[in-house]
Amino acid sequence: MQLIYINDRLGYIKSNVNIGFLLNEKKEAILIDAGIDDDNAKKAFKILDAEKIIPKKIIITHAHADHFGGASWFVKHLNTEVLSTLPAKSILEYPLMEPIYLFCGANPPKILHQKFFLGKKINVDKIVDHGKISFENINFEIVELPGHSFGQIGILFENYLFSADSFISYEFLAKHKIPLNSDIKGTLQTLNFLKNSKFKGIIPSHGDLFENYLDVLNENERIINQILEFILDICFKEVSEIELLNLIYDKFNITIKDMATNVLMRLSILAYISYLLDENLLRVEFVNNQQFFVRVS
Repeated sequence: MQLIYINDRLGYIKSNVNIGFLLNEKKEAILIDAGIDDDNAKKAFKILDAEKIIPKKIIITHAHADHFGGASWFVKHLNTEVLSTLPAKSILEYPLMEPIYLFCGANPPKILHQKFFLGKKINVDKIVDHGKISFENINFEIVELPGHSFGQIGILFENYLFSADSFISYEFLAKHKIPLNSDIKGTLQTLNFLKNSKFKGIIPSHGDLFENYLDVLNENERIINQILEFILDICFKEVSEIELLNLIYDKFNITIKDMATNVLMRLSILAYISYLLDENLLRVEFVNNQQFFVRVS
């Protein structure tokens, strides 16, 4: 972990999931996300405490366990208040919902109870929505960033945007090949919004500050469009979901070795299928009790 100041009012702790902070004149802080677990939170607090920074509130950008799993430690030890959107609140207060939806609504097996999917329960003290807000004498703006996760938000302060997982850096694109997004239409809208912005910089949850961010946004968009085009190309005839998944894995050189990777990749690809169905570019057919997808001619 490394503390990085952008200026004397904001910065972030660089980690597997960055923890942002906004400061007032008393060095009281609004944190942006809280890390994955207690150990992560304790290490972050030690770094903040060395700078005499006092966490007062935590804004959870979206309800994925790697972003909120450490929040319960801050609440327990520092009585920190937690803020989130309404969609995120439902999972923060009943975190089993994350592995449940990843396992198609069924009771999730214990393998999906690991900390990456199942964060510690926290009560949300205040619901936030998009717009300008002031807490602890810190004035900032909540920005809707749909696409990666339902109810995802970013935090805009002094023209720097903490962008959550609205896009991923080159390093993570190379590692994961297909970005995890639950809503492709929302993701494309968010990328377009970010591309047309005039921010001083964007801080993603995974990676470093981007002051020149247009190229990485274009690369995220390019990959999304490449996947959409590939799905349409292979669906010139009826293709089942399993066939579609395997063809995409082959195309992008993805190896599935465990259930965790499988459920995340399947969610990602189903988001593409949903988008193409809603855009009337794919249709569904059933043959011998099997579901197939085929391109609309």
